[in-house]
Amino acid sequence: MATVPGKENKIESKHPKFRYRFRLDQEKCIGCLVCVESCPNDVLDSKDGQPFAAHPDRCEGCEVCVAVCDQEAIEIEEG
Repeated sequence: MATVPGKENKIESKHPKFRYRFRLDQEKCIGCLVCVESCPNDVLDSKDGQPFAAHPDRCEGCEVCVAVCDQEAIEIEEG
């Protein structure tokens, strides 16, 4: 996990060989972890009450995590 330059409140999980990038806006996230529970591919896990992409290689870009996040704290980007 890395802090996105210029956006210190955003966490990005990405490995160069993976197709999708998971971004979390920490200011919007309330730590409900519904996204972790809803991911059909078990991509997400949590640490200190915050979700992160523990297995980014499993992400198929379905955006279920985005859809279940009432806080609009998650973005999935291709590339």
